[in-house]
Amino acid sequence: MAVGFRYSYSRTLFIVGMLMVALAAPAAVRAADTPRHGGILLAVIGADPPSLDPHQESTFATMQLVAPLYSTLLQTDPYAYPKIIGDVASEWKISPDGLTYTFKIRPGIRFHDGSTLTASDVKATYDKIITPPEAVRSVRKNAYVAVTGVEAPDASTVVLKLKFPSASLLENLASPWNVIYPKKYLDKDPNYFKLNVVGSGPFKFKNYTRGATFEGERNPDYFVKDRPYLNGYKFFISPETSVRAAAVRSGRAYIEFRDLPNAEVDAIKKQLGDKVAVQQTPMTGQFGIAINNTVKPFTDPRVRKAEFDTEGSRKGRPDGAELSGVNDRRRRVDVAQQIAGHAGRH
Repeated sequence: MAVGFRYSYSRTLFIVGMLMVALAAPAAVRAADTPRHGGILLAVIGADPPSLDPHQESTFATMQLVAPLYSTLLQTDPYAYPKIIGDVASEWKISPDGLTYTFKIRPGIRFHDGSTLTASDVKATYDKIITPPEAVRSVRKNAYVAVTGVEAPDASTVVLKLKFPSASLLENLASPWNVIYPKKYLDKDPNYFKLNVVGSGPFKFKNYTRGATFEGERNPDYFVKDRPYLNGYKFFISPETSVRAAAVRSGRAYIEFRDLPNAEVDAIKKQLGDKVAVQQTPMTGQFGIAINNTVKPFTDPRVRKAEFDTEGSRKGRPDGAELSGVNDRRRRVDVAQQIAGHAGRH
């Protein structure tokens, strides 16, 4: 059971320091620039990741740090959203009935440990996401309820079988969270990537000091020719907004990918002037509360209803429990406990 509500931001602010102004420039200006190799992207981030495994996490603190280290099967075209393009997949076809998706894997892609990425690695990755082993969390398996199986008939072919057509499948496959792992590590420990990184992305893992920094370095064997342009990236980690803002003001960091308070933004703009750009992007988010319905007392649907029902009724509730007009959480918890206690006496 889960409840939630949607909210909208009027803007999301990205603070961009002098060396990163091009990232916030209009597309026409960006296209006129000639890319240059070199440099380290210095950024700030507000939290450590709970783990390094994107399959098991849903926080920016994981995604921003490790996404550059990995490849995915498909991806969203960064220059033509929402167009879907291949990443490790070079091409794909969908059967006329929409129940079979066949992907061809690019040859010559290597993981950072030197091993070759094949269809078996893609299959092992999606097996972990769709049908995770015991004691392995997969927060996105429900995005693949239509998928009945993943096959790798040869080293360069991956086939997804569906029980009904899915209009969202390609978009889900392009999710940056669904990074491709080497099968050999998953075979030894499906939780291996909570603490370790072995990807095939444009950057290789360099160093992580919890509470301080996370670093990646250029992958010279990346399968996209002449990419990446940067030599690496480094995140400075601090939960303190003032510390992150000070890092941008001082030039210690070039960019903050998430929000900063308006007061901090104004201070940065005042100090750096035309050396800084602020990118504003509308966005929609959602807050929610999820309950584990397999743990008592939430196995009792009456308890769950009591916790969230603010209208209330005496019907069906033991001891005449009344929720009408109850709007504070403390009272709803008391009623839920009352119901749970009553149920426990039977």
